[in-house]
Amino acid sequence: MCSRLDFPGFVKMFVSIVIVGMTMGCMSQGSNLRPDWIEGRSQQYPIEQFLIGRGEADSRDRAEQRAYAAVARIFHANVDAQLEDHEVYSRLSREMSTTTERKITLDHLTHVTTQKVLEDVHILDAWRRRDDGQYFVLAGLDRAKAERMLVGRIAEYDRVIQENVEQGRTGMDVLTRLRGLKRAERNVQRREVANTDLQIIRTSGEGVLASYSTVKIQRELQDYVRHHIRIDVRIMGDQKAPIQQAVWDGLHQEGFIPLEHSEPESLLDPSDSNVSRNSADFLITGKTRLEDLRLFDPLFKYVRWCSDLQVIESSGHRVIGAVSRSGREGHITQAEARMRATHAMQKAVSTEISQTFARYLYDDEVMDLPASSSCLSP
Repeated sequence: MCSRLDFPGFVKMFVSIVIVGMTMGCMSQGSNLRPDWIEGRSQQYPIEQFLIGRGEADSRDRAEQRAYAAVARIFHANVDAQLEDHEVYSRLSREMSTTTERKITLDHLTHVTTQKVLEDVHILDAWRRRDDGQYFVLAGLDRAKAERMLVGRIAEYDRVIQENVEQGRTGMDVLTRLRGLKRAERNVQRREVANTDLQIIRTSGEGVLASYSTVKIQRELQDYVRHHIRIDVRIMGDQKAPIQQAVWDGLHQEGFIPLEHSEPESLLDPSDSNVSRNSADFLITGKTRLEDLRLFDPLFKYVRWCSDLQVIESSGHRVIGAVSRSGREGHITQAEARMRATHAMQKAVSTEISQTFARYLYDDEVMDLPASSSCLSP
């Protein structure tokens, strides 16, 4: 029987069992040795070479998630600091009646830019305590690799920003210059985030000096808008004065100012040829209406509101944007219902018409006019 035994096959099987046993024995023995990185500095993963985060949990997956989160918090704490600094600038800007960049924009840019750095975070080591089965995980980022990537990205940003600024200062027309400066502003923000990430990666805390700052580009863009973009707003219909003011409030939030020396007569019918609008580059015009609804409700009175607005480019007499919105408000008195309807209409036109106008000026993509029909009855 033994003579028929496949000896080579038996040897292979035995060697495999021994190797597996040795491996399991090493793992068990290693599990008893508490890694130095759990308590603090590690000789295998020195802080000069790795940016690390530790995670502890009763499962491996949860410990890994906490380790990744620990690394992410190092960057996101800086994100919050940047947003706070930007909010301070925004408050000062509002006091000086200048434009403000919405916080959500910077928040999005910051997290998107930083997230690309966090994609290179990997699990470096893991250990399980035998007494209670607790898992410990070490996640880390190779500083040298991340530094090379960020330095290259910052250099590319500097090249693109310089092109954007030159376009914004020497472009052939108003739109080209506006869009160049706006692109420069967005890329400067991205560059600032990447540079701050680099300061975190480098143990020295040094970044790469920039030729432009967000505040500098914003002020240049604001000054250009103030002196070269002239807008007139002409609304007719119900509650035309508060609706016109609401449109201006929205435009102010986007950094636009009213046409200088605009007279109260601008509230007249925009089709009136006696009302001059040749000095305006853009005209926002439209009609509004409030209608008392007779519904079978013994307690409430209802009012329907409707606004149809258009943005017209004066030079080409083109409609470049349109907003048509309607709604209904109710209250126990007719007067209060009309007031609520007016407030709802103000909020709608203030936000949407200003954003429609800003998208046309700053975005390169051609905007499609909305296909919705007018909310005003014939």
